[in-house]
Amino acid sequence: MRPILACAALALTACGPHITTTYEMVPPSTPQGAACANQCLGTLSACQQRCNTEGRFCQMANFSTRTFTHHSMFEDDDCSTNLCDNRCATQYRICHTNCGGQVIPHTMCTGSGCPPPAAPFPASR
Repeated sequence: MRPILACAALALTACGPHITTTYEMVPPSTPQGAACANQCLGTLSACQQRCNTEGRFCQMANFSTRTFTHHSMFEDDDCSTNLCDNRCATQYRICHTNCGGQVIPHTMCTGSGCPPPAAPFPASR
């Protein structure tokens, strides 16, 4: 009975709304800010490399001991780098903003259950 409930729950969540956020990065307006933002890119790259390295180590680790995952950015036996990559991206957006740049989020809902799009304001005459 439990497998049927699990499948039903999975089917319901797969059909629901899916929220996606993309970020528009507006560069800083000063040369110092641009140099700072370039350093943020270097930090982002290093962070992503660290995620990939930890992901490879996680895959090689013996999951029964759970010693490696306890001290890493991964939860339980999941060796996906998504959580780690998301942390890197968040740190990058904060760094970019601290350098004088702007981060403009654009959120989109797809799938069933999304609210209808807002009607545009009528053009003033």
